[in-house]
Amino acid sequence: MEIKDLLDNYIIPSQLFTAMLGMGLTLRIEDFKKVFLAPKGLWAALGLQLVFVPVASLLWGRVFGLSWEWQLGLIVVAATPGGAWSNLFTFFAKANVPLSIAATIVTTTLAMVSTPIIVSILASDLVPSKISLDIVTNMVKLGAFAIFPLVVGVAVCERSERGSADKWSKRFIRLTSAFLIAVVVLSLGSGRIKIGSYGLMPIVYIISFMIALALVTPHLLRLMKFHDEDNIALSIEVVMRNINIGLFLIPTLALSDAASGILAFVCLAYGGASAMCCLPFLLVGRFRKGSMVLGRRAWFRED
Repeated sequence: MEIKDLLDNYIIPSQLFTAMLGMGLTLRIEDFKKVFLAPKGLWAALGLQLVFVPVASLLWGRVFGLSWEWQLGLIVVAATPGGAWSNLFTFFAKANVPLSIAATIVTTTLAMVSTPIIVSILASDLVPSKISLDIVTNMVKLGAFAIFPLVVGVAVCERSERGSADKWSKRFIRLTSAFLIAVVVLSLGSGRIKIGSYGLMPIVYIISFMIALALVTPHLLRLMKFHDEDNIALSIEVVMRNINIGLFLIPTLALSDAASGILAFVCLAYGGASAMCCLPFLLVGRFRKGSMVLGRRAWFRED
Protein backbone atom coordinates (compact mmCIF):
# COMPACT_ATOMS: atom_id res chain seq x y z
CA MET A 1 0.00 0.00 0.00
CA GLU A 2 1.34 3.44 -0.93
CA ILE A 3 1.74 6.10 1.75
CA LYS A 4 -0.70 8.37 -0.09
CA ASP A 5 -3.43 5.70 0.10
CA LEU A 6 -2.61 5.03 3.75
CA LEU A 7 -3.02 8.72 4.57
CA ASP A 8 -6.11 9.42 2.47
CA ASN A 9 -8.04 6.24 3.20
CA TYR A 10 -7.15 5.42 6.80
CA ILE A 11 -5.13 7.90 8.88
CA ILE A 12 -6.83 11.20 7.94
CA PRO A 13 -10.40 9.78 8.23
CA SER A 14 -9.45 8.19 11.57
CA GLN A 15 -8.02 11.50 12.74
CA LEU A 16 -11.26 13.32 11.94
CA PHE A 17 -13.40 10.59 13.55
CA THR A 18 -11.46 10.56 16.83
CA ALA A 19 -11.30 14.38 16.96
CA MET A 20 -15.07 14.75 16.59
CA LEU A 21 -15.77 11.91 19.03
CA GLY A 22 -13.44 13.51 21.57
CA MET A 23 -15.14 16.86 21.15
CA GLY A 24 -18.60 15.31 21.47
CA LEU A 25 -17.61 13.69 24.77
CA THR A 26 -17.08 17.16 26.27
CA LEU A 27 -20.53 18.46 25.33
CA ARG A 28 -23.93 18.28 26.96
CA ILE A 29 -27.18 19.66 25.64
CA GLU A 30 -27.49 21.95 28.66
CA ASP A 31 -24.17 23.59 27.75
CA PHE A 32 -25.65 25.41 24.81
CA LYS A 33 -29.42 25.32 25.42
CA LYS A 34 -29.44 28.93 26.67
CA VAL A 35 -27.58 30.10 23.57
CA PHE A 36 -30.38 28.87 21.31
CA LEU A 37 -32.88 30.87 23.34
CA ALA A 38 -30.90 34.06 22.51
CA PRO A 39 -29.47 33.21 19.07
CA LYS A 40 -27.88 36.55 18.11
CA GLY A 41 -24.41 35.14 18.72
CA LEU A 42 -25.15 32.06 16.61
CA TRP A 43 -26.37 34.16 13.69
CA ALA A 44 -23.20 36.22 13.89
CA ALA A 45 -21.08 33.06 13.99
CA LEU A 46 -22.85 31.66 10.92
CA GLY A 47 -22.40 34.89 8.97
CA LEU A 48 -18.72 35.11 9.84
CA GLN A 49 -17.95 31.44 9.28
CA LEU A 50 -19.98 30.80 6.13
CA VAL A 51 -19.59 34.15 4.33
CA PHE A 52 -16.97 36.50 5.76
CA VAL A 53 -14.03 34.09 6.18
CA PRO A 54 -14.42 32.21 2.85
CA VAL A 55 -14.83 35.44 0.85
CA ALA A 56 -11.90 37.00 2.71
CA SER A 57 -9.70 34.00 1.81
CA LEU A 58 -10.58 34.34 -1.88
CA LEU A 59 -9.86 38.09 -1.90
CA TRP A 60 -6.63 37.60 0.06
CA GLY A 61 -5.24 35.13 -2.45
CA ARG A 62 -6.15 37.30 -5.42
CA VAL A 63 -4.91 40.58 -3.96
CA PHE A 64 -1.49 39.08 -3.24
CA GLY A 65 -1.37 37.12 -6.49
CA LEU A 66 -0.96 33.67 -4.97
CA SER A 67 -0.87 30.69 -7.30
CA TRP A 68 -4.11 28.75 -7.53
CA GLU A 69 -2.82 25.94 -5.28
CA TRP A 70 -2.17 28.32 -2.40
CA GLN A 71 -5.44 30.16 -2.98
CA LEU A 72 -7.33 26.87 -2.96
CA GLY A 73 -5.55 25.87 0.25
CA LEU A 74 -6.75 29.04 1.98
CA ILE A 75 -10.28 28.47 0.67
CA VAL A 76 -10.32 24.90 2.03
CA VAL A 77 -9.17 26.16 5.44
CA ALA A 78 -11.71 29.01 5.39
CA ALA A 79 -14.56 26.65 4.47
CA THR A 80 -14.02 24.52 7.57
CA PRO A 81 -15.78 25.33 10.85
CA GLY A 82 -14.21 26.07 14.21
CA GLY A 83 -12.98 23.15 16.27
CA ALA A 84 -12.66 21.90 19.83
CA TRP A 85 -9.51 23.94 20.40
CA SER A 86 -11.52 27.15 19.99
CA ASN A 87 -13.73 26.01 22.87
CA LEU A 88 -10.67 25.33 25.02
CA PHE A 89 -9.12 28.73 24.27
CA THR A 90 -12.45 30.41 25.02
CA PHE A 91 -12.52 28.68 28.40
CA PHE A 92 -8.99 29.84 29.26
CA ALA A 93 -9.90 33.37 28.10
CA LYS A 94 -12.84 33.41 30.54
CA ALA A 95 -15.16 34.25 27.65
CA ASN A 96 -18.59 32.86 26.69
CA VAL A 97 -17.92 29.12 26.55
CA PRO A 98 -21.57 28.05 25.89
CA LEU A 99 -21.66 30.39 22.86
CA SER A 100 -18.36 28.98 21.60
CA ILE A 101 -19.60 25.41 22.01
CA ALA A 102 -22.93 26.15 20.34
CA ALA A 103 -21.22 27.91 17.43
CA THR A 104 -18.86 24.95 16.99
CA ILE A 105 -21.72 22.45 17.08
CA VAL A 106 -23.91 24.34 14.59
CA THR A 107 -21.15 25.20 12.10
CA THR A 108 -19.68 21.69 12.31
CA THR A 109 -23.08 20.13 11.66
CA LEU A 110 -23.66 22.47 8.72
CA ALA A 111 -20.14 21.72 7.43
CA MET A 112 -21.48 18.45 6.05
CA VAL A 113 -23.29 20.63 3.50
CA SER A 114 -21.54 24.01 3.59
CA THR A 115 -17.88 23.01 3.26
CA PRO A 116 -18.14 21.12 -0.07
CA ILE A 117 -20.47 23.78 -1.49
CA ILE A 118 -18.24 26.72 -0.46
CA VAL A 119 -15.13 25.08 -1.91
CA SER A 120 -16.97 24.17 -5.11
CA ILE A 121 -18.31 27.71 -5.63
CA LEU A 122 -15.18 29.68 -4.75
CA ALA A 123 -12.80 27.35 -6.59
CA SER A 124 -14.91 27.04 -9.74
CA ASP A 125 -12.95 29.71 -11.65
CA LEU A 126 -9.71 29.25 -9.76
CA VAL A 127 -8.31 25.85 -10.69
CA PRO A 128 -6.92 25.47 -14.25
CA SER A 129 -8.59 22.12 -14.72
CA LYS A 130 -12.05 21.80 -13.18
CA ILE A 131 -11.79 20.12 -9.79
CA SER A 132 -13.67 16.91 -9.22
CA LEU A 133 -15.82 17.48 -6.14
CA ASP A 134 -18.82 15.25 -5.66
CA ILE A 135 -20.83 17.34 -3.20
CA VAL A 136 -23.28 14.58 -2.29
CA THR A 137 -20.51 12.04 -1.69
CA ASN A 138 -18.64 14.52 0.48
CA MET A 139 -21.79 15.24 2.47
CA VAL A 140 -22.17 11.53 3.16
CA LYS A 141 -18.49 11.14 4.12
CA LEU A 142 -18.53 14.17 6.42
CA GLY A 143 -21.73 12.87 7.97
CA ALA A 144 -20.09 9.50 8.65
CA PHE A 145 -16.71 10.73 9.90
CA ALA A 146 -17.62 14.08 11.52
CA ILE A 147 -21.30 14.35 12.44
CA PHE A 148 -21.91 10.72 13.48
CA PRO A 149 -19.02 10.56 16.02
CA LEU A 150 -19.99 14.01 17.31
CA VAL A 151 -23.57 12.88 17.96
CA VAL A 152 -22.36 9.65 19.55
CA GLY A 153 -20.01 11.61 21.80
CA VAL A 154 -22.77 13.98 22.96
CA ALA A 155 -25.14 11.04 23.57
CA VAL A 156 -22.54 9.20 25.65
CA CYS A 157 -21.69 12.36 27.57
CA GLU A 158 -25.37 12.94 28.36
CA ARG A 159 -25.61 9.47 29.89
CA SER A 160 -22.28 9.49 31.73
CA GLU A 161 -20.83 11.28 34.68
CA ARG A 162 -18.84 14.35 33.66
CA GLY A 163 -15.53 12.96 34.95
CA SER A 164 -15.86 9.67 33.09
CA ALA A 165 -16.69 11.32 29.76
CA ASP A 166 -13.86 13.83 30.19
CA LYS A 167 -11.34 11.01 30.69
CA TRP A 168 -12.39 9.33 27.45
CA SER A 169 -12.42 12.66 25.65
CA LYS A 170 -8.80 13.28 26.63
CA ARG A 171 -7.84 9.82 25.37
CA PHE A 172 -9.44 10.42 21.99
CA ILE A 173 -7.84 13.89 21.73
CA ARG A 174 -4.43 12.30 22.43
CA LEU A 175 -5.16 9.70 19.77
CA THR A 176 -6.08 12.49 17.37
CA SER A 177 -2.77 14.20 18.12
CA ALA A 178 -0.96 10.96 17.36
CA PHE A 179 -2.77 10.68 14.02
CA LEU A 180 -1.88 14.31 13.25
CA ILE A 181 1.79 13.64 13.96
CA ALA A 182 1.59 10.61 11.68
CA VAL A 183 0.09 12.80 8.91
CA VAL A 184 2.95 15.29 9.23
CA VAL A 185 5.70 12.66 9.39
CA LEU A 186 4.37 10.53 6.53
CA SER A 187 3.62 13.56 4.36
CA LEU A 188 7.14 14.89 4.81
CA GLY A 189 8.79 11.48 4.55
CA SER A 190 6.98 10.55 1.35
CA GLY A 191 7.75 13.88 -0.30
CA ARG A 192 4.07 14.79 -0.53
CA ILE A 193 4.81 18.02 1.34
CA LYS A 194 7.99 19.69 0.09
CA ILE A 195 8.64 22.57 2.47
CA GLY A 196 12.01 23.39 0.93
CA SER A 197 10.49 24.13 -2.47
CA TYR A 198 7.71 26.38 -1.16
CA GLY A 199 9.85 29.25 0.05
CA LEU A 200 9.05 31.64 2.87
CA MET A 201 6.46 33.92 1.30
CA PRO A 202 3.51 31.48 1.15
CA ILE A 203 3.92 30.89 4.89
CA VAL A 204 3.97 34.66 5.43
CA TYR A 205 0.72 34.99 3.45
CA ILE A 206 -0.94 32.23 5.49
CA ILE A 207 0.02 33.75 8.82
CA SER A 208 -0.79 37.30 7.69
CA PHE A 209 -4.26 36.14 6.60
CA MET A 210 -4.79 34.69 10.05
CA ILE A 211 -3.60 37.90 11.72
CA ALA A 212 -5.91 39.94 9.48
CA LEU A 213 -8.87 37.84 10.64
CA ALA A 214 -7.81 38.35 14.26
CA LEU A 215 -7.62 42.11 13.78
CA VAL A 216 -10.80 42.67 11.76
CA THR A 217 -13.24 40.26 13.42
CA PRO A 218 -13.35 41.96 16.86
CA HIS A 219 -14.13 45.30 15.22
CA LEU A 220 -16.99 43.77 13.22
CA LEU A 221 -18.41 42.20 16.36
CA ARG A 222 -18.05 45.45 18.26
CA LEU A 223 -20.10 47.18 15.57
CA MET A 224 -22.76 44.53 16.20
CA LYS A 225 -22.77 45.52 19.91
CA PHE A 226 -21.39 42.28 21.33
CA HIS A 227 -20.07 42.32 24.87
CA ASP A 228 -16.47 41.41 25.67
CA GLU A 229 -17.13 37.76 26.52
CA ASP A 230 -19.17 37.11 23.37
CA ASN A 231 -16.73 39.08 21.20
CA ILE A 232 -13.71 37.11 22.34
CA ALA A 233 -15.51 33.76 22.01
CA LEU A 234 -16.64 34.49 18.44
CA SER A 235 -13.27 35.98 17.42
CA ILE A 236 -11.46 32.83 18.56
CA GLU A 237 -14.07 30.72 16.75
CA VAL A 238 -13.36 32.62 13.51
CA VAL A 239 -9.55 32.41 13.69
CA MET A 240 -9.22 28.76 14.78
CA ARG A 241 -10.37 26.32 12.12
CA ASN A 242 -11.02 22.57 12.19
CA ILE A 243 -8.18 21.55 9.88
CA ASN A 244 -9.13 17.89 10.33
CA ILE A 245 -12.10 18.51 8.02
CA GLY A 246 -9.85 20.34 5.56
CA LEU A 247 -7.37 17.46 5.46
CA PHE A 248 -10.27 15.04 5.01
CA LEU A 249 -11.60 17.02 2.05
CA ILE A 250 -8.33 17.33 0.09
CA PRO A 251 -8.20 13.78 -1.35
CA THR A 252 -11.73 14.20 -2.75
CA LEU A 253 -10.59 17.07 -4.98
CA ALA A 254 -8.69 14.70 -7.30
CA LEU A 255 -5.65 17.00 -7.60
CA SER A 256 -2.07 16.12 -8.45
CA ASP A 257 0.22 14.96 -5.65
CA ALA A 258 2.08 18.28 -5.76
CA ALA A 259 -1.11 20.34 -5.47
CA SER A 260 -2.51 18.07 -2.74
CA GLY A 261 0.76 18.48 -0.83
CA ILE A 262 0.46 22.26 -0.94
CA LEU A 263 -3.15 22.12 0.32
CA ALA A 264 -2.15 19.77 3.14
CA PHE A 265 0.71 22.09 4.07
CA VAL A 266 -1.63 25.09 4.19
CA CYS A 267 -3.99 23.21 6.53
CA LEU A 268 -1.18 22.03 8.82
CA ALA A 269 0.62 25.40 8.84
CA TYR A 270 -2.60 27.26 9.60
CA GLY A 271 -3.55 24.84 12.34
CA GLY A 272 -0.12 25.07 13.94
CA ALA A 273 0.03 28.86 13.89
CA SER A 274 -3.56 29.57 14.90
CA ALA A 275 -2.90 28.85 18.58
CA MET A 276 -0.20 31.52 18.71
CA CYS A 277 -2.44 33.93 16.81
CA CYS A 278 -5.25 33.45 19.35
CA LEU A 279 -2.95 33.95 22.34
CA PRO A 280 -3.69 37.73 22.49
CA PHE A 281 -7.42 36.95 22.80
CA LEU A 282 -6.65 34.68 25.72
CA LEU A 283 -4.50 37.29 27.46
CA VAL A 284 -6.98 40.12 26.85
CA GLY A 285 -9.85 37.95 28.07
CA ARG A 286 -8.11 36.92 31.27
CA PHE A 287 -6.30 40.08 32.28
CA ARG A 288 -7.07 43.21 30.27
CA LYS A 289 -10.72 43.31 29.23
CA GLY A 290 -11.97 46.85 28.84
CA SER A 291 -8.51 48.33 29.43
CA MET A 292 -5.57 49.63 27.43
CA VAL A 293 -3.65 47.08 25.34
CA LEU A 294 -0.31 47.93 23.74
CA GLY A 295 -0.99 51.63 24.09
CA ARG A 296 -4.45 51.60 22.53
CA ARG A 297 -7.95 50.66 23.58
CA ALA A 298 -8.69 46.96 23.72
CA TRP A 299 -10.46 45.62 20.64
CA PHE A 300 -13.30 44.38 22.81
CA ARG A 301 -14.03 47.43 24.89
CA GLU A 302 -17.64 48.66 24.87
CA ASP A 303 -18.01 52.39 25.37
